[in-house]
Amino acid sequence: MADQLRAFRSGWEELRVVAPAKPADLSLREYRPGEARDLVRDFEFCRGQSFALLRIEDPYALADDWRFRALCGFLDEMAEVAVEGRDQDP
Repeated sequence: MADQLRAFRSGWEELRVVAPAKPADLSLREYRPGEARDLVRDFEFCRGQSFALLRIEDPYALADDWRFRALCGFLDEMAEVAVEGRDQDP
């Protein structure tokens, strides 16, 4: 996994980002460290929609092997949620 992390970091540049505007209908769910995430519920609003970009703003996402594996796990789970959403569209 360490080699994958190095390959993932290769050629990366830090981007200056600004916080996006928060829509009035925004739902925010905060999890405690170690608390299981419910990605299906949290990303239900994505069902039946198509997105050109997934932007993750986390300055620590590639800080070490553990965080990189957590990011990979998150992306794997999101891919499953996306596939389930397509399978269940009316």
